[in-house]
Amino acid sequence: MRTYELPAITVEGQSASSLREEELIGTYGQPRWTASRRFPSTRVYVIPEGKVEMEYWYRPTFTRDNKVETRMLAEVEFGLPHRFQVDLYFRTDQDDAGSQMKYGDQIELRWALADWGKIWGNPTLYFEYLNLDKRAGKIEPKLLLGGEIAEGWHWGVNFVAELEIDGDTLEHEYEFTSGLSRTIFDDTFSAGASSSSAWSTSRAIAATTTRPSTSAPPSSGSPFPACSSIWRRSSAWGASRHAARSR
Repeated sequence: MRTYELPAITVEGQSASSLREEELIGTYGQPRWTASRRFPSTRVYVIPEGKVEMEYWYRPTFTRDNKVETRMLAEVEFGLPHRFQVDLYFRTDQDDAGSQMKYGDQIELRWALADWGKIWGNPTLYFEYLNLDKRAGKIEPKLLLGGEIAEGWHWGVNFVAELEIDGDTLEHEYEFTSGLSRTIFDDTFSAGASSSSAWSTSRAIAATTTRPSTSAPPSSGSPFPACSSIWRRSSAWGASRHAARSR
């Protein structure tokens, strides 16, 4: 049965919303709107047990030097018992039109700590492993939060770490994303806004070599690897002519 066909359930002591998309469904008593992706870059909770969904993503990124970086993802989502969710991805990346195609796959696991509404923010733990062709592998842990402010108002917040786990230089990126939406037409159309801010660090991994001993004095230097940090800001179309990228 499709999620929009699932019968609504009643929770004692909780007033029912007049909106169909806020009806509670499934074994976790979650609102119907959480069964599908609400925000482009912010996740909320898990999909209902038994749901299987496929998605296809095409994401162009326009750089200031007139390049178009493209990413395409095919995704399958599985709603599992005990508030688990597993997603499988296949992806391709291109740095610009005509450049070499790079491939990769990702696996994502989510676990919600409790049924919907039992803990403020409906906290959900998220872990993703990225296996990328000719690029450093990555892991991506997240904390997902989300809920309802009032009838028709929905929110989500994610705390994200994207960590490279191999390669000569390890880049770690930390990101905060948020989303807010308002229902315009029940179960049909919503409008809202989303934002993100990121902080990244990179660390060079020094190679270890074995040298024959000599009588020369040791060279001076630091035992710590070189590090650098940058702030990165992305803006939407037309928000700033100084933006490095638009997506």
